[in-house]
Amino acid sequence: MTSYDDSISTSIKNNIIKEMEDTANDIHVTTRNGCVILTGVANVLYEKLKCEEIAKKVQGVKKIENDIAITTDGTVTDKELTQELNSNLKNVPNSNKFLGITGKVNGGSAMLIGEIENEKYKKEALMVACKTYGIKDVVNNIDVSGTSEDINLNNTIYQKLVENRINISDIVYTVKRNNVILNGFATNEREIAYIVDLIESIETVKHVENHLKPRPWKTGIKD
Repeated sequence: MTSYDDSISTSIKNNIIKEMEDTANDIHVTTRNGCVILTGVANVLYEKLKCEEIAKKVQGVKKIENDIAITTDGTVTDKELTQELNSNLKNVPNSNKFLGITGKVNGGSAMLIGEIENEKYKKEALMVACKTYGIKDVVNNIDVSGTSEDINLNNTIYQKLVENRINISDIVYTVKRNNVILNGFATNEREIAYIVDLIESIETVKHVENHLKPRPWKTGIKD
């Protein structure tokens, strides 16, 4: 390791200490020929990504390998993480902008689905997921529709399903020009018919294209 590599590592570490005081002691920085390796542990995915962002800003960095691990107590299940993620999406300020957005966690990795009004809100939803304890990675599959009428209908469908105690964790619906496409799983054929009827009862819905199937497992979220 050259003195130049030492200087890069020192600069990155100092910046991490400055911006992330609580996490800094658990993060280690090694540099070889301008290639930075980040190791250690972080409390949430946001902190891991923040360390990488800090490293990218240091002059001389050619490449970054982010091997920081996300701390968990080892007992939290995907079901519990999914519940925590969706709770966080509902409890942020102005959470109405996230209505219709659903998070699912499998193997510690989260997937965000649904439709949202603009890219800003999509990024904000991603940040909520990254700050949820125990989530190791996030795939952001939220669609940006940009159509306020479809967004409003999307939100109305979400509220309608929740009010009628429908488990939406395995249901994916998209709205295009007041037409609704349903995919995913419900408990059984009876519930599928009930869901379709609920959505068709919404005044602004023009048509429902149903691809729901009976759920092949007992609960809506697989542990």
